[in-house]
Amino acid sequence: MKNCKRTRGIDVFSPALKMLLTMKLILVLICGFGLLNSIAEKSYAQSARMTFALRDVSIKNVLQHIEYNSEFSFMYDNNKIDADRKVNIIVKDETIETVLNQLFGNETDYRIIDKHIILFPGENYRPGNADSYTRGQQAQRTVSGKVEDTRSQPLPGVAVVIKGTSRGTVTNAEGEYTLTNIPEDATLVFSFVGMKKQEVVVGDQLTINVSMEEETIGLEEVIAVGYAVQERISLTNSVAQIDGDEIVKKPVSHIGQSLQGMAPGVVVIDNGGRPGDSEINIRIRGLTTLGDDETKRDPLIIVDGIEQRMSDINPDDIASISVLKDASSTAIYGSRAANGVILITTRRGEKGDVNVSYHGYYGFQRALNRPEHLDLRSYFELENVARINAGSSPTYSEEFINEYVNATDREKYPLPFPWFDKGVMLKDAPQQNHTLSFSGGTDFMQARASLRYQDIEGIVSNFSDKTNEVRINTDFNVSEKLKVSFDINFRSSEDRQPYDGVFNVFNYMLHATKFSYPQYKTGEYGLGPQNNNPLIFAELSGLRKRKNDYLIGKIKADYQIFSDLKYTLEYGARNSLTEVSAYKNKYRNEDPVTGRVRQVPINSLEENRTSFREYTLNHLLNYHKSLGNNNVNLLLGYSTIDNKQKYLEGFRQDFYNNDIQSLDSGSNDNKDNEGYNRGYGLRSYFGRLNYNYAKKYFIEINGRYDGSSRFSSAKRYAFFPSFSGAWRISQENFWGSLSETINEFKLRASWGITGNQAIDLYEFYPALTNIDYAFFENPAVGYAPTRIVNENLTWEKTEQLDIGIDLGLLSNRMNFSFDYYNKLTKDILLELPIPATVGLDASFQNAGTVRNKGWEASLDFRGGNVFKYNLGLNISRNKNVVEDLLGTGPYIEGGGANQTFIIKEGMAMNSLWGYLTDGFFQTEEEIANYPTYQANTKPGDVKYLNLNDDDKITPDDRAFLGYSFPIYTYGSTMNFSYKNFELYMQWQGASGHTTQVAGGLGHQATYEAFTHKVYADYWTENNRDARWPRPIKSNLRNLQASDLLTIDADYIRLKNTMISYNVPASLLNKLPISRAQVYINATDLITLSKLNEWNLDPEMPPGRANYYPQVGIYTVGLKLNF
Repeated sequence: MKNCKRTRGIDVFSPALKMLLTMKLILVLICGFGLLNSIAEKSYAQSARMTFALRDVSIKNVLQHIEYNSEFSFMYDNNKIDADRKVNIIVKDETIETVLNQLFGNETDYRIIDKHIILFPGENYRPGNADSYTRGQQAQRTVSGKVEDTRSQPLPGVAVVIKGTSRGTVTNAEGEYTLTNIPEDATLVFSFVGMKKQEVVVGDQLTINVSMEEETIGLEEVIAVGYAVQERISLTNSVAQIDGDEIVKKPVSHIGQSLQGMAPGVVVIDNGGRPGDSEINIRIRGLTTLGDDETKRDPLIIVDGIEQRMSDINPDDIASISVLKDASSTAIYGSRAANGVILITTRRGEKGDVNVSYHGYYGFQRALNRPEHLDLRSYFELENVARINAGSSPTYSEEFINEYVNATDREKYPLPFPWFDKGVMLKDAPQQNHTLSFSGGTDFMQARASLRYQDIEGIVSNFSDKTNEVRINTDFNVSEKLKVSFDINFRSSEDRQPYDGVFNVFNYMLHATKFSYPQYKTGEYGLGPQNNNPLIFAELSGLRKRKNDYLIGKIKADYQIFSDLKYTLEYGARNSLTEVSAYKNKYRNEDPVTGRVRQVPINSLEENRTSFREYTLNHLLNYHKSLGNNNVNLLLGYSTIDNKQKYLEGFRQDFYNNDIQSLDSGSNDNKDNEGYNRGYGLRSYFGRLNYNYAKKYFIEINGRYDGSSRFSSAKRYAFFPSFSGAWRISQENFWGSLSETINEFKLRASWGITGNQAIDLYEFYPALTNIDYAFFENPAVGYAPTRIVNENLTWEKTEQLDIGIDLGLLSNRMNFSFDYYNKLTKDILLELPIPATVGLDASFQNAGTVRNKGWEASLDFRGGNVFKYNLGLNISRNKNVVEDLLGTGPYIEGGGANQTFIIKEGMAMNSLWGYLTDGFFQTEEEIANYPTYQANTKPGDVKYLNLNDDDKITPDDRAFLGYSFPIYTYGSTMNFSYKNFELYMQWQGASGHTTQVAGGLGHQATYEAFTHKVYADYWTENNRDARWPRPIKSNLRNLQASDLLTIDADYIRLKNTMISYNVPASLLNKLPISRAQVYINATDLITLSKLNEWNLDPEMPPGRANYYPQVGIYTVGLKLNF
């Protein structure tokens, strides 16, 4: 056999090639040969050794054996290589060249390119039908040429393929290629990893030489910004972009969960939440405003130019998400942008044949909160010690304890709190999601339509959510000057929960249900001494059902007035109708063992309807002009938003039975109704000027003049400006040779002011409230003012400075960004205290000031050919501090044994507050010489520190215990692919913050509540070095909010893992399927956190854990293209 050392290009493909080999060859030609430009090292072909013995097998089987046991892959044409010929072959510690020489002799030649081997006919090849083969090529030609880079250096390993076919070759070590039998109308496609793909029409050319440019990925990428798009290269501000393909990798119901850990400076806190009502909080660069209403800290969500709810978007419809973080990028949205802006762009149709896609998954959810109760014997002993320490007699004798612990009949001997045990309350709940989309178009019209069905069952009975959704996006090219788009999205969802709600169900799993047997085989529910059972609240109390129909339509028209001037009209309408029906069952449940009875004798029904309609109108003028190296873009805009809301509620009770659930069937004796109408409007004028010189120096100026009906006429309007600039230092001549390593280096800075209009409606308006009073001893209804009115209320304003750098290295295969920011929010609304003698509630005033200062960095790196990888890492630091409360405060929420927060000048917002401790008192002498929290303190009690040295322990001794909001957040994505397999992992974490446990989790058997297994190590005379103090029944002296019950909430977790397999095309060629992918996915597989000891999710909010918990999701999915 002749070893082909150098070949100018061989046509090894034909239309008859089997589909499996065709797909393999294309994969290697397009992606694989980039390894040839890597640093020189010993060839794999020279170093790899093989040992095997195969008898009476086909050559095809030998090649498959080599592929399976090595990193080699083969490409050949079955019409020219006799792969079915049977052979015997024995090799021992031989190279691939020796194996191939022994296998083929002189009838087949080969070419080895790294780990890829092309087989072609050798000197003894005899085609079976040479005449017909020759006749088929007479109308075709041979084309050859050379491929070089921009420095005139030859490029080996470039794939040269005839467009629309599988035929092609690769360039040799000198960058040369030859392709035979080329049709006259052919187009050659040149592709190479790290280079821009090029297409060349053959025509009458016989020689085609190509110079390939480096692919500066990212620089020309288009990023969505306010009311426009910009090339990434031209950005002067801080914007993070997330591709829609990344979003769909998480099987979640709320898009906010998909953003967790994906962008620096974006903190997503998952506080659980039932199906249909996820408790997801998104915070961009810290907390900017005070108050209990978390929605006032939410970023502005814009979907295709119109404000919408993030929870209403189908992840499969998302093309990209842009997160605007600094004032320069957000100021164009003025009064709504203080908390940042998230822009969502949905997928649209493209010109071409209709493409049908399906994406669906099915899986199950599993609760992440599963605290473990103290074992029975230890629990009874702890209870006895607690009663003795309280001055009582022990409740449980040793005989009783032995009998109870060894009992097998748990109906007669129920466990104290069995609700978290497997199969009792928490179940593995199914979840499924299916999206079918259609996309395509002509020169005149492009369209995309999608249909979605989602069904999520709860991990506890009677929790669920179902969603049906349709979206249609259409684009019409009416003329060369006029383009029109029509979009419509309809979503119908229905969720339900038990009438007693999340609180009662999950709170009673930890409190006041001691020794209640869950449910007997006969159907009755057990009732312990406190006469409660969370299963009763979940299954007997009734149902709260909520149905929401949400419709949004938008029309957009672009008219090119002149070549440099475009007018855009956008009009959107949102209509939402929410119907709630809350039916409270009447029921009676008797425990057949204890005889205890729990009943609700009267049923009732409350129904309400909430509707809102919102209309958005935008007029935009875009002007673009380039004169030499001078480029100018000007945007002028006018916008109005009109929102109308209605609410109506009705109530009746005493229905004939629980099956009759219509308001008119209730009693007339006790009924009620109420409602309201309200609305608001926003009118805005805005503009943006972009200028750059030679794409080297950039300036951007934004301004928005907003008027909001939420403020009085004297304070209605405000102006929000911003300025930013950037310098691409890498474009300067002095950068020179540095560009080979750092090809992009941009320095940018921005400053601006944004606002927050999220105050309650009519706060500035004098209002009367109806009151009941006695008039001559007769009941009467009147009206009276209840609050002082402040007509000078105005916007909260956030001023922000940002300085950042962007780096692109190694032909932009590695990208790095860093930002430092300083954000000051002023005029925050506070309800300042006034003398009680005024007789009215205090009004809000613009009084508070909060600063957020920090930095954020991101790094991503991609590479590989056959084995590909794309790695991303981001980290953020934010420090929050309340700078001014106009001398008022501190404002403390909570106290005693409950979680306690403080807002105080000089401290972070909502810091944890409580006592510092110094272990436990060990002797009576120590007690006599130090202040105590309560009288009758004994050894084993907590020693709270007397910080103010007043010889007593009071609330004035409380101190800072930790931050409730993370200081550092982390995120990392890892994509690996090899042949048809892909592995995706996302890690996410947070640190620098703490949490507190309270209620049953913190009471140490003080009351009749859940007792966690961690409390096994408590103080006794024989265990003085214990972790926990001596337990005392019905006395919380040792369990006040303190550092003892404050837990480090740092965590890092494997947030999402997906393994996918792309089905080979050869298995699909007989089906109407062009692409198929199957995958398995799991969330939260690994979590490293100190809260693991408590069996609690690290994102648990401080407190009693009486919320619908976070869930891990495990799914199997399928993606199809037809």
